[in-house]
Amino acid sequence: MKITEMLLNGIFIGDPCYVLPDELYQQLIKDYHDGEHRSEAGKLIAVTTSEFGGDGVYPVKIRHKGYCFYDKIMVDSGLISIVNLEFARIGILNKGLFFFDPVSDLEFQREKGDFKISLSNYNITILTSKS
Repeated sequence: MKITEMLLNGIFIGDPCYVLPDELYQQLIKDYHDGEHRSEAGKLIAVTTSEFGGDGVYPVKIRHKGYCFYDKIMVDSGLISIVNLEFARIGILNKGLFFFDPVSDLEFQREKGDFKISLSNYNITILTSKS
């Protein structure tokens, strides 16, 4: 899935339950489907998919300009999302990945249970199938 619109406030990658205000999170759960979730005005709130391994802590591999870093994300709702920070409440900073720079032209795909995200100079893989 490719998103080409500019997300000026940046993005959060992880479980949407940590950053979406309760009202938006409950609406996302009520209308759940893999794919884009948009506001009434048509703005992207989140791109969401259910994850492979259930709740838990998952390793993340981040490639940036020839370097490779490792991190982790936590999942409590069984969902992994890319959340537009315009709609997020920032409170829990250690449960996912934050990119505070404007983002556009990102790709989000599921491959054999893992999630691959490409944006700007980053390639991110969330390893849910190996946990």
